[in-house]
Amino acid sequence: MADELDVDVPGRLILDDKVGETIAVRAALDVDAVVSYSAGMGSLLSGPAAMLSAVGGGYPRARIDMSAALPRLSVEVALEWPCPVTRVCRDLREHLTDELMRLTGVRPVAVDVDVVQLVPRAQVRRRRAGLIEIPAVEEPAVEEPA
Repeated sequence: MADELDVDVPGRLILDDKVGETIAVRAALDVDAVVSYSAGMGSLLSGPAAMLSAVGGGYPRARIDMSAALPRLSVEVALEWPCPVTRVCRDLREHLTDELMRLTGVRPVAVDVDVVQLVPRAQVRRRRAGLIEIPAVEEPAVEEPA
């Protein structure tokens, strides 16, 4: 049986798209001003507004076809505001390209960055400190005796 194997043909490694996407999401959070952000329905404690996500979250998101010869990476991110958006996007493109190449051997032909949310710096700091905003409770009207 060993005689039947063709040793001159190299093997192939097929990476699932999820591998590239997970690397991109985690690497995106390494870049200054990129924050994990969830645009959800909210909860009793956080109110109806979108919120910063403590773990996981809606953003950053990534899409890539790892089976393509020249894959194109698309990422959606939320940034802390104010920040130099163009510089952050440039740094993000470079870092994502380097990390994908380092960890998978695949160099994307392009990295498209969409900034989908700007989060005020004060909100980012409060969340990082472990603070949440509790909605104000409306006081019932007190009726005066007649």
